[in-house]
Amino acid sequence: MRWGRDAEGLIISSIEIAGSVVTDTTKILAKTRTRVGDSFNAAASAEDAKRIAELESVDYAYYNTTVADGKVKLTYVIVEKLVVRANKI
Repeated sequence: MRWGRDAEGLIISSIEIAGSVVTDTTKILAKTRTRVGDSFNAAASAEDAKRIAELESVDYAYYNTTVADGKVKLTYVIVEKLVVRANKI
């Protein structure tokens, strides 16, 4: 795994979401401006993570990058808020 600055300027080959259980992946991706085929920009990915964290069910979000074959695999990691599904007495 390599951090964003090492991947700066390389083409993004894939974008994945990790850690999402409750939050719909489409809602998460709708918050991002970075797309597959773009040149990787760490500042833009950090801004995407901030926008993802604004979703009601998300506690916080960050990104990881992996470089393979000169391209970047971008993963947004989602940490969701604790959800109480039932309260039995």
